[in-house]
Amino acid sequence: PRYNLVSPKGKAPNVEDLGGKWAVPGYDVNKYRDFETALLNNDTYGQHIVNMVNRIKDIPTNILPPPETPAKIKEVKGNDIGYKGVDYRMTTNATSVSGVEYKYWLNDKSTNEWKLLKDYSEINSYTWKPEKAGKYRLVVHVRSKSSTKKYDDYGYKDIEVKVLPPAKIKEVKGNNIGYKGIDYTITANATSTNGVEYKYWLNDKSTNEWKLLKDYSEINSYTWKPEKAGKYRLVVHVRSKSSTKKYDDYGYKDIEVKVLSPAKIKEVKGSNIGYKGIDYTITANATSTNGVEYKYWLNDKSTNEWKLLKDYSEINSYTWKPEKAGKYRLVVHVKDKNSTKEYDDYAYLDIDVRDNIVYNKKVMLDPGHGGKDPGAQGNGLNEKDIVLSIALKTGEILKKHNIDVKYSRTTDVFVELADRASMANNANSDVFVSFHCNSFTDGSAKGTETYHYPGSTEGAKLAKAIQDSIIKNGVYNRDRGVKEEDFAVLRLTKMPAALVETAFIKNSQDANILKNRQDEMAKAIAMGILDYLEIPYNETSGELYRVQAGAFGQRENAQNLVDKLKSKGYEAIIVELDSSYKVQIGAFSQRENAEKLVEQLKSDGFEAIVVR
Repeated sequence: PRYNLVSPKGKAPNVEDLGGKWAVPGYDVNKYRDFETALLNNDTYGQHIVNMVNRIKDIPTNILPPPETPAKIKEVKGNDIGYKGVDYRMTTNATSVSGVEYKYWLNDKSTNEWKLLKDYSEINSYTWKPEKAGKYRLVVHVRSKSSTKKYDDYGYKDIEVKVLPPAKIKEVKGNNIGYKGIDYTITANATSTNGVEYKYWLNDKSTNEWKLLKDYSEINSYTWKPEKAGKYRLVVHVRSKSSTKKYDDYGYKDIEVKVLSPAKIKEVKGSNIGYKGIDYTITANATSTNGVEYKYWLNDKSTNEWKLLKDYSEINSYTWKPEKAGKYRLVVHVKDKNSTKEYDDYAYLDIDVRDNIVYNKKVMLDPGHGGKDPGAQGNGLNEKDIVLSIALKTGEILKKHNIDVKYSRTTDVFVELADRASMANNANSDVFVSFHCNSFTDGSAKGTETYHYPGSTEGAKLAKAIQDSIIKNGVYNRDRGVKEEDFAVLRLTKMPAALVETAFIKNSQDANILKNRQDEMAKAIAMGILDYLEIPYNETSGELYRVQAGAFGQRENAQNLVDKLKSKGYEAIIVELDSSYKVQIGAFSQRENAEKLVEQLKSDGFEAIVVR
């Protein structure tokens, strides 16, 4: 060491050269022979040096810092394939007690040239953009942060850099027809190794002018609103995200833009009579290119006030419950789904709402046969059981319309024909309806028919109302019409009377209706009786559960399914709703009955669900 107290200052390289300036008396000169000269001269600083040396000698070795451990690579991650002009990322994970530093090198195997990409830092990844195709080695050196070595460990990735494949269009989707002022969307699907960018152009064929609609982005669709009718070409360019070319591929759609045809009302249905507190339903049917929306208004003629009942939707009916008697106008506006106008067309019904009345009408329902007389039989069914069930269901509906309903029988008992007529006559019934199942020698005959007594004008009206209701409500479309016959119950009754032959029990398709669609049959017969009595039908029992076997955009596909269902004995109908054709079978007041039909359909190989 060098000491400023030495003369000349800073020139004593060894303790011996201090000349005894810092020795302390009392020290064993034999113990410290190297310091003998210094100790003999009674200098205190020499004593301090000796003490320091002794303390250092006595320090335990286990409290000294451990020797430095080199950094060690655990893994090097990166793909074996890269692409020209596309970022390639290499990541390294290494460990060291004092932290790790990373250094990145590139070797071009075609020239064996080495290039330093990034000097030592604590960043454990490097992103490299290859400028040409070929084979390369990316090397990473690692070392401990406190290391002075060139590196403690290294790792590498051998990479084959290829030319990036161009983006390729798989499909371009869009309609060939558009409408002025209505959004038109074109969608393109393309593939690329490094992601796809899309660019959209418009060509007006009338002028051959081109317009850039949207520059390159990752959005694969574009919505355009035509400002005038005519013929156009919408073009989409695609390229790889890393491409520098104008485009790798393109596709297009040729579009004829038309002026949108307005929605047009075909008919509006509803009664001109309503009753206070009783649901009143107006139904409108309209046509339009893109589907129809309906809006409902009410005008109270006593105050000339207008009220919006329901804003635009695709629902083509509205049920209104009048709160007071008076004269009203129910108006329906319609417009095309894509129209921006207030409405395209409108129609209305003028309604005379009357105070609710208690109907003093009496109806006798006569389930045929019973007891010892089973009636016709077929397909495991007895006529007496079927008609009793349908008659009782019909009576429940009529009761909810304030009708006084009586039955010729409510259990499995035998009643003479004359007694049935006497019951109706003694009760002063307004209407008599007898329930039966038809029969033929074999199972070929099918359909529904309704009888009245020959020459009975009112009987004919009643029979027609019932027959029309069964057919109109889709219970059965095999219409055998209204007929006249000298049946005893028709001849002996004093009021308008009808006998309904619901279906042929020996025919398998008809038997399926008799067994599984009694709720629908009862509802249709009840609606026919109410229509004859001029009493508006009110769906007081809630919505029915229907079974749906399919929904189609084209009617012919729906008809094909209907034909298949009918061949298996199911009486299916097509219901046009929400711009689609729905195939439905049955309508039930209880969901469990609808679910039973669903299971039966599935066992026959059809898909089906319950809808309301």
